[in-house]
Order: sequence, then C-alpha cells, then structure tokens
Amino acid sequence: MKPFAHEIVKNLPGSTCSGDVDAKRQSAVIAVKRFKLSDTDALVEHMGQFGEIMNIEVIKGKDPKVPLTFRNREDADEAIVDGGLFKGTMLDVTWHWRSDGSRENSPLSADKMLASIPQSEVRHWKVL
Repeated sequence: MKPFAHEIVKNLPGSTCSGDVDAKRQSAVIAVKRFKLSDTDALVEHMGQFGEIMNIEVIKGKDPKVPLTFRNREDADEAIVDGGLFKGTMLDVTWHWRSDGSRENSPLSADKMLASIPQSEVRHWKVL
C-alpha cells in the first residue's frame, strides 16, 4: 500500500506537519472548491476514479464547495493527492470541516483523540 502524502511529509527533516493531519485522516470526507457549478456532475465522475463515493453534497454560493464522502480514508487521501487537476485547472481539494470547526464523519471525540497521542510526542509541543 502506498504511504499517505502526510506520512511522507511528516518524516522529512524539519517538517512542521501537525497532529491535525492525523486527525483529519480519521475522516473520509473531502471538500472540493474552485470549479464551476455547471461542472458538478463531471467533477463527481472525476473524483469517483479514486474510489466509491458514498455521499455528495453541493454547497452553492459565492465560492461553491462539494463535500464528498468516500467509502474509506485511503481513497479520500488519494483524491486529495491526485485529484486536483480537472479540465486543465487546479481544484482546491482538502479534508472537509464543518462550519462549526468539527470534522465530518469523525469516529473519535476530541478527548479520545488527545488521549491517543503518545507522551513522547507531547513533550515536543509548545503551548502558546
């Protein structure tokens, strides 16, 4: 199995990759921006090449966004890494966060997530 993109970045010397990346991996929901609403069907078809899409939501407005729920995290990660080029332009493909700041489809509470962090990593953090 190929490594997740953040695992490669995380292991580079001097990496500033935060724990948020690991937290986001718990979700299989991505958000796609920078596309024309008229291209929504083609966009969903494009993203479907990376895995089975379980749910689609279209958020219209000044900056339309399409949250897509993949069957698993690995497919969502692949869509983020490899799905950016669409019809000759670069999409903005990221992990999806709800407007209240919480992740969609999150299986872990914040307390459980924090408790899962190894103590060896905690001592390297600075509280600002």
